[in-house]
Amino acid sequence: AIDKKDDKYLVSAQVMNAKQKEDSEDSQIIVYEEKGNSINEALRNMTMKSSRILYGGHLSKLVISEEVAKEGIINILDVFQRLTEVRNEFTMTVAKDIEASKVIKIMTSPESVPAEYVKTSLQTADLSSALTYSTKLDEFTSLYLKKGIDPVISVVEVKNYKKKDL
Repeated sequence: AIDKKDDKYLVSAQVMNAKQKEDSEDSQIIVYEEKGNSINEALRNMTMKSSRILYGGHLSKLVISEEVAKEGIINILDVFQRLTEVRNEFTMTVAKDIEASKVIKIMTSPESVPAEYVKTSLQTADLSSALTYSTKLDEFTSLYLKKGIDPVISVVEVKNYKKKDL
């Protein structure tokens, strides 16, 4: 997730947390957050906090705050196109009226991984109603660079969430 706070980028990454025991009550996910003057700096700062290397090849969903999206999406496209281990197959979403980091923290059912729930919900809506469209990075970038085409990106709006859900 990418947000902006105090003129710095706040990057959040949701990572699977391997359980010690199957019957453990511990969360299956952990969210790392770091600030930086750029997205790259925040990602570098995050690697110093994590006990494991964050592997960009597992990235499946990128949630961008509305504020960051309004500043321009070209910087985000540039960052993720340049990261060598990141596959261009992940989908992107703009978080409307809520911080992007909160979207990936909201615990949902039946999925145990909030970001996966957001991804699956948008894909299902895309297939069943055509009211949304799951945009992948490579497709969005290709359309963005063509003259006369305005690419679209899905928007997620969270309603009726409570602080305890985070």
